[in-house]
Amino acid sequence: MKKLLLIFLVFYIIIFSNNFLKADKCKDYLAFASPESITSFGIDTTGHWWALASNTNTNYRLIVDGKEIGVFREIKSLTFSNDGNRWACLAKDNVRWFVVANDTLIELPASDAGELAFSPDSKAFVYSYFEGENEVIVLPNRRFNVINRIGHFYPGFGGNTISFLGIRGEDTVININGTESQPFQSIIPMGYWLDGQMVYAAKNGGVWEVYKNFSAISESYAEITEAKINVYGTVAAILARQMSGNYLCAIFSDEYYDPLVSKPYDFANALVLHPSLPLAAFRATISTNNFIALSNTDYYGGQTMGYPYFTYDGAEMYFFGCDIDCFVNINGRKYSTNMQIDLMNYYPMKPDSRTIAYATGTSMVVRDLEKNMLYSGMMVDQVSQPIYNWRSKRYEALGLINQRLFLLTCEW
Repeated sequence: MKKLLLIFLVFYIIIFSNNFLKADKCKDYLAFASPESITSFGIDTTGHWWALASNTNTNYRLIVDGKEIGVFREIKSLTFSNDGNRWACLAKDNVRWFVVANDTLIELPASDAGELAFSPDSKAFVYSYFEGENEVIVLPNRRFNVINRIGHFYPGFGGNTISFLGIRGEDTVININGTESQPFQSIIPMGYWLDGQMVYAAKNGGVWEVYKNFSAISESYAEITEAKINVYGTVAAILARQMSGNYLCAIFSDEYYDPLVSKPYDFANALVLHPSLPLAAFRATISTNNFIALSNTDYYGGQTMGYPYFTYDGAEMYFFGCDIDCFVNINGRKYSTNMQIDLMNYYPMKPDSRTIAYATGTSMVVRDLEKNMLYSGMMVDQVSQPIYNWRSKRYEALGLINQRLFLLTCEW
């Protein structure tokens, strides 16, 4: 009997270890030990991480990548540049507001701070502050005085230009580097084209069009529901409802004389752009069938489906869906997840690895979809949303135990 139990135990251990929580690819590092309670923390898609620590409800210590930056009463707009080389935020001590960055400190003559954003090429940041009701937007070589601005502002390349929305009566206008547009009923800002023109979608007289600066560049639509531009300012795309009621995707690129237009769908949403090429993916429905559309190719999305994503380099487009069982589709090939998943969650993926990462309540887990293997490191009390760090070529997340932050990593 004892021999049978021993054989069963060995067999169970072998089977269990073959498909669950292999730790040989995962390592964990102490990132920061705080004398104060860590109230919040996170990791950016560029691989940089931050935390706030405090033993009071009035002062917070800011930590970025393990470095203590200072103690502040309020912190706004903590932002990392697209290239991952810079960060900046707006922060207030007991009386004064500052722009605090990795390479500079600027005191603001302000009653309140507004907003901060990096230019798409990461070469500069633009920020704003308030003098009473007047908002001052500061570019590297110019300032704008603004009243009644709404939404976010959009810096151009190099931080040399700026666009933002304003209210004029019952209408909305877009201000492009100091010049105001005609009134529109509604505007969806996208960002700057590589040639320095601002791209946006706007509704005028009951129809929607896409504009560069102050000229329309598209046909008219009954509605434009989503509009995006890539970080390089070379590709823009929209999801639009035609006068007939059908939905389509239109892609704008200097590589093509006319926009690339998809076939019509009953409904479409969740638009995502390829990082550099004139490609876009989105969720689509025809009758009761769900699809993820990529250009003119439709991939079955399951009875319920999640959102489409591109890997950081654009090598793979992937999405999750569920029929009876859940699956992930990578460039048209389906893999079973062998578990129920939250379709609304984001799962980072290393290109060409057939792996995904996600957080449980106590750890970061990486699943090998081809081998049906799980990998994980240490258990913690709280875990941040994992990322794939393209610089270090590994999955990363932050884990908290008491007042200590750990960098959780799994490398492929």
